[in-house]
Amino acid sequence: MNAMAWTGVISMTLSLVGVLLAWTALQSVRWDVFVKNTKAPSFQLLLVLLSLVLGHGFARFVMDYVQWSSLLRYFF
Repeated sequence: MNAMAWTGVISMTLSLVGVLLAWTALQSVRWDVFVKNTKAPSFQLLLVLLSLVLGHGFARFVMDYVQWSSLLRYFF
């Protein structure tokens, strides 16, 4: 496999891990303090979308950080 294929696999895996971490973190919040019905389908959809956004943001940050740190070798 070439480097671009591995980058794609790592990006997909990191995105899935980020979404799972965000979903786990969102499950620990006491939403019943803010929302009346936490079992409503619309609220569950909101949690899914929020975990997708947060997980993707986390994965994008990690991927950018790794890319930027690999570019530091050109300083020396």
